[in-house]
Amino acid sequence: MSFIDHYLKEHNLDALPDDTKKNLDKLEKEIKAKIDDNPTDSTFEDVTKKYGPQIADIVGRFRDHWGRVTIDGWSVSTVTGTLRFVINVGVEVKQLVDQMEEDIVTDDMTPEEAKEATTDFGQSLVYFIWKTVDPLKDRLSWVPLKKTVEKKLVFWVAGMAFDFAGDLINRHFGAMSAEGQEAGIAVKVL
Repeated sequence: MSFIDHYLKEHNLDALPDDTKKNLDKLEKEIKAKIDDNPTDSTFEDVTKKYGPQIADIVGRFRDHWGRVTIDGWSVSTVTGTLRFVINVGVEVKQLVDQMEEDIVTDDMTPEEAKEATTDFGQSLVYFIWKTVDPLKDRLSWVPLKKTVEKKLVFWVAGMAFDFAGDLINRHFGAMSAEGQEAGIAVKVL
C-alpha cells in the first residue's frame, strides 16, 4: 500500500485524476528508492505501513486548510503565506522523519551525512505532500518552468523548515514521549 492509498482510504476519497496519480507515483518511486536502496533493514513497505496513516493525516489537514484559503490574486502576502505554510508542513514532517531515522540513516554515516540523508528524504516527502494537495494546480500556468521553480522553492523552504524545526524541538521540547511509548509528533502546526 502506498502513501497515496493510505490518504485515499483515510479520507474516503475518490481516486485521484490519472495525471495527478502518475506524478505522485513518480515522486513516490523516488522516495521508495531512498529507502530500498539504502543499506538499512527497512523496506518502503515497512515504512508505508508504519507511517502511512501519519502522512495521510498531514496531507488531509493540509488539504482541509488549503480548501479554506481563497486566492483572488497573487500578491506578496499570498506568496509569503504559501511559503509559511510549507514551513508548517516541514515542521511536522521533520518530526516524522526523526521517527523514521532508523529507516534512513545507516550506522556508518557521520552525523553530517545522517543530517543530509534525513533532510533530503524529508524534502522529498514535503514535496510529495505538497503535490498531493497541489495548491498551484490551475494557477500560475503562465510562469516559465513552473514545475521546476515550484519544486526548487518547496525543497528550499522545506530545508529551512527542517533547520528551524530541529532547533525548535531540540531547544524547547526534547524527547516528549514517555519511556516505552512510541514517539509521536509533538508540535502540530496545521
